[in-house]
Amino acid sequence: MDPLPTFLGVISLLGVTLVVFARRLSLAYNGWTARARQRNPRLGAVPTSAARERNLELVSWIFRLGGAFKSRLPIFTWWRVRG
Repeated sequence: MDPLPTFLGVISLLGVTLVVFARRLSLAYNGWTARARQRNPRLGAVPTSAARERNLELVSWIFRLGGAFKSRLPIFTWWRVRG
């Protein structure tokens, strides 16, 4: 049995998951970085609320773009390999 379709399906599912849960992942990531900055002040100051909102939107879009890329890459790969 060829493992390629299963592997490509898992990558595609990961991409869709990143798109769907981008906001929630962004909140978790920003919370983690804020806690890391509080524990280690050498990393930089904790962002203001306006900077936090801007950062939240930016990281959400990065997750969405990465998810969109990951969800479509297996389709193009499958066409290249099987085409």
